[in-house]
Amino acid sequence: MNDGTKESFNRVKFIGEILSINPAQAKIMSIFLQRIPDNKIYEFFVYRMSFIVEKQGKELITKNAFFAYEQKMIEEKLRAGLKPFKTIDHIKKFLSLYYKNKEIAYGAGNFYDFVVIGMDKDGQLINRYSTNREGFFLKLTSEETGDVYKWLLTNQNRIGDIQYKPYFDPVERKKLEASIQPKEDDVLDNVDRRKQLQSSIEALSRNKLISPSTGIAKEKEHIIDADLGL
Repeated sequence: MNDGTKESFNRVKFIGEILSINPAQAKIMSIFLQRIPDNKIYEFFVYRMSFIVEKQGKELITKNAFFAYEQKMIEEKLRAGLKPFKTIDHIKKFLSLYYKNKEIAYGAGNFYDFVVIGMDKDGQLINRYSTNREGFFLKLTSEETGDVYKWLLTNQNRIGDIQYKPYFDPVERKKLEASIQPKEDDVLDNVDRRKQLQSSIEALSRNKLISPSTGIAKEKEHIIDADLGL
C-alpha cells in the first residue's frame, strides 16, 4: 500500500543492477564509490560509459572512471574558487594520486611566475624550469617544498591552472624599472610610462637567451597566513 512516502534510494541495489553484479559485489563497489554522493551517482555511471573498453573487466572500468571523475569533481570546485582541501596532507594525497608526472602550478611558493612546479613519478615536487647537468628537472629542497605546499593550501584555485609566463631576469627588470622612473621634466604621463615599461620588459623576455638556472626564487609581497593549524 502506498502511504504517500517517498521510497528511499537503495544505492547498493542500483549499483548491482546497473553493473549486473551480485549483492555482495555491489556492496563492495558501493564502498569503493562512497566519495561520490547519491545525487551524483547517476551522472557518474553516464560518465563511466566513455571508459568502457572491449575485453576490460567491469571493476577496472569502474575504477578508472571513478578516479577520473573524482579528479574532475575536485577541479571543478578549484576553478570555482572553492577550497575543498582542509590540510596540507589532503593536498599531498590529491597531488600524489592525480598529478604524478604532471605540472601543478606556476609561480608557487617563492618562485617567479615563469617557473612551473610539477611532480615527478615518485611524488616529489620539481622545478620544471631548471635542470641539472644530466638534463633532469631539479627537485625542490625540503624548505622549498614546504613553502609550495603552504602556498597551495592558501591558493587552491591555482592547482592545475597552468600558465606559461615569459622569462625575465630579475636584476635586469629592476634596472629597466629604475631607468624610466619619472623625472621632474618627464612629459610622460603615468599610463604612457607603464606602457613603456611593459614594452621594454616584453622585449627583454623575447630577446633574452634563456639558460636554466638553479632554483630562481623571489620574495613575494603576498604573506601566507601562518594560522594554518599545522
